[in-house]
Amino acid sequence: MKTLFITSLCILFSLNVFCKGNFPQVIPAIKVWKAYKGVFNTKNLNSIVINKKDSATLYSTANILANDIEEFLGKECAIILGNGKKGDVVLSITENSDKLD
Repeated sequence: MKTLFITSLCILFSLNVFCKGNFPQVIPAIKVWKAYKGVFNTKNLNSIVINKKDSATLYSTANILANDIEEFLGKECAIILGNGKKGDVVLSITENSDKLD
């Protein structure tokens, strides 16, 4: 649970940096990194969406993430169940996943 939160937070705040094959320095260390050009814009960030089947497991992580976003970015995010849309942070658990989507 703690690993999921730390990984989500690191990705959220490091996506605005363009990396050319350099691994982001995060804890826990990332095993594989494929850098792509892009920007993560928090202007349209409104909600943290939790997959309904994972809600019991991920709600506390979503709550911590929402509090951190408010503290660091001054932006309030609602936590909702369902499917995400553009601008949402979506949390879900998949079996046998070796990557974050």
